[in-house]
Amino acid sequence: MPLTLHLSGDSTLDGVARELKNAFNTITINDPQFNFWRQELSNSDSSLFKNPPSYLIVLFSPKLLLESQFTNESLEQILENLKNLKNTQIFFSNFCLHPHLVNRILEGQLLQEEITKLNQKLFIEKNENQNLHILDLQTFIFEHGLSKIYDARYETIGRLYFSPSGAKLLSEYLARYLNALLKPRKKVLVLDLDNTLWGGIVGELGPDKVEIGGEGKGYAHLQFQKQILKLKQSGILLAICSKNDEEIAKNVFSYNPSMLLKLSDFVATRINWLPKSENIKSISEELNLNLDSFVFFDDSAFERELIKNTYISVDVIDVPSDSSFYCQTLSNYIGFDSLRYTKEDLERSKQYFQENSRKELAKKSMSMEEFYQSLNMVGTLSKVAINSLDRAHQLIKKTNQFNLTSKRYSLQELKNILNDKSYDTFTLHLRDNLGESGIVGLAIIKKEKTKYIIDSFMLSCRVIGRTVEFSLIRKMADDAKKNNVHLLEAEFIKSERNAVAKDFLKDSGFSYDEASKKWLMDLNKAWPPKHYVQIVE
Repeated sequence: MPLTLHLSGDSTLDGVARELKNAFNTITINDPQFNFWRQELSNSDSSLFKNPPSYLIVLFSPKLLLESQFTNESLEQILENLKNLKNTQIFFSNFCLHPHLVNRILEGQLLQEEITKLNQKLFIEKNENQNLHILDLQTFIFEHGLSKIYDARYETIGRLYFSPSGAKLLSEYLARYLNALLKPRKKVLVLDLDNTLWGGIVGELGPDKVEIGGEGKGYAHLQFQKQILKLKQSGILLAICSKNDEEIAKNVFSYNPSMLLKLSDFVATRINWLPKSENIKSISEELNLNLDSFVFFDDSAFERELIKNTYISVDVIDVPSDSSFYCQTLSNYIGFDSLRYTKEDLERSKQYFQENSRKELAKKSMSMEEFYQSLNMVGTLSKVAINSLDRAHQLIKKTNQFNLTSKRYSLQELKNILNDKSYDTFTLHLRDNLGESGIVGLAIIKKEKTKYIIDSFMLSCRVIGRTVEFSLIRKMADDAKKNNVHLLEAEFIKSERNAVAKDFLKDSGFSYDEASKKWLMDLNKAWPPKHYVQIVE
């Protein structure tokens, strides 16, 4: 389905639409009508609801409350109507105050009270409606300043609250929200140490003399560490890549009381004198993650240029020479943007440490069979529901390696599949003796009278090789036989990254059919292999 975007608001938004069209040529964007928002948003019989777009941006200017009778009841009616857009992702601007008031003190206080109520209502609705996202107009105006986005002359001429320069800035801001939906989030932040996590060179100053905390440069580095820690807590994996004496560098984490970050916050460390290109490749292999999910932050222009030239898929952040701007630079980077966090995001670092424990256990086991049995793996199969929808869509967007078809369904398309009774869509949640891996697998099955077709089948790279994949196929085979269906059909569509799944269908008991160019399993003659996962539903 073609992607469409609809803009609605109380001021002229042609400039914003034009800039978005230039940035997103794969999305059809409407030509917004001036001040048509009441007819569109308050009337559930309007064309907006009859022909729902993929994305809706509701953009109310700070002058809304000054020039229209907009009340809490007005917002409630709009939000109630928007619930009918079940397959539309909605970006709704929060409410803010235009400062040009007759009585800035009293009128400002009264209007701010109304704005607070409206924003509270908006945030309550956001928590109840998975399709609703808050567009933070307040922060946008605070960041750029009113003079850069508003010019009274353009408002006089064409009722443009957002001047041409403001429209450009706003479209860039809106693009961050859209990209958070359309592009997978980066997974790993690789950090240097000297003059990055702390000020100074530890090999020259010693662990207790590097600049961290206090005033000046040390304060800037501590604030940067706070920001990094927030990224880790949101699901970003942290890694160290530093040219240093390992013992001396690690002593900063162990003995400097001003350090906020600990070594235990990093899932991988490479502190040595090897080229950083080699170390980053090594970290990628250890974590079993592609380099296109990596971000590199290093104060050295030489090291940044080395990584840019060696790995074009790694995002290399242009680090300013003054550490005072590190936080702002990281905040301006869009690769870590996300509209919602899943449970798996919040526990990702913990899950990678658990994986290291599994690797150690595997080394001590006499055989792989003994290793699998010792894990006592339990897989919970569940049909995709509201509480697992975000994670299911995240797997569709992000899973590259163990992915049979690499189909990338939008959130709207996934919801359509869930509402189609001819499909079964379920997730696999995995746990073992060492902890929970969370939701690690997704399968979409098209059910026909004579066969079940595996439309999509994917697993998180963290659990590849634990026989989890065979447990999913066994579940499909069991369901098919229960419904008197004796044929499974699958397809392997080669991509740049899914070579690890190339032999999976053959290993599972499928045979390639030259006539249909599909992989088939006749359940009267073949059956999926043994696995070591106890399946519960």
